[in-house]
Amino acid sequence: MITTQTKLYAGGVLLFALVAGLWGIAFDNPDAYVVRAQTEVYTASISASPASCSSPCSPNISWSSNSPNIVKIYRNGSFLWNQSPSGQATDWSLSEGTYAYTIRVVDSSWQETTDLDSVTVSVQQTFNTTLSVNAPSGGFVVGQNPTFPTYTISGAQPNTQICWTNKLNGTTVYNECTSDTTESNGSKTINGGTWTSSLIGSWNITVTVGSSSDSVSFQVKAAINPTPTPTPTPTPTPTPTPT
Repeated sequence: MITTQTKLYAGGVLLFALVAGLWGIAFDNPDAYVVRAQTEVYTASISASPASCSSPCSPNISWSSNSPNIVKIYRNGSFLWNQSPSGQATDWSLSEGTYAYTIRVVDSSWQETTDLDSVTVSVQQTFNTTLSVNAPSGGFVVGQNPTFPTYTISGAQPNTQICWTNKLNGTTVYNECTSDTTESNGSKTINGGTWTSSLIGSWNITVTVGSSSDSVSFQVKAAINPTPTPTPTPTPTPTPTPT
């Protein structure tokens, strides 16, 4: 968006006429004194990239103008920079919040205009989703405790839908967003189904909450039946030889 501002200046001739008390001459001969008007029309525009980001965010602010001197950049109503008529600069490491940037021109009389254009940058909080599972160090074993997985989500965006991508031996077997959502503190505990022999293999589980995700990998193994101890064969008692 480009906005213009016009300023009107009266020439010094009329001022001289007023000071000298020459009203009669001016009225008798309107052409004797000519009031010349000087008009300055200022234009300016400002933009930001990105306009939406996660903290810490460092947006690039760009602007252009026809200022004869400098421009002033304001952020949320407070002075930020004096800059050349056209250019760009980075506003570093913004935390979560909304930031409105405006531009003003300093005119040929070194007077500051009102805001000629504005742009808003929205910075969201950064969430780092963490997923853990109660898998033993050697993996799950079918028929042995724990007989099912318990997934724990933490550090995620609060009150947000949970999506899963599950792979068995490298093949996606589940890829859905469920009706589950994280709690107000960004955590959630969810139990999976019981392990069966059809689920034996290498698993990779990815959870996505908002724009943040995390993964865990583990093994599900078949139950190992212990080898039965063979029953020892009794040694036969020798039959005594008659004498």
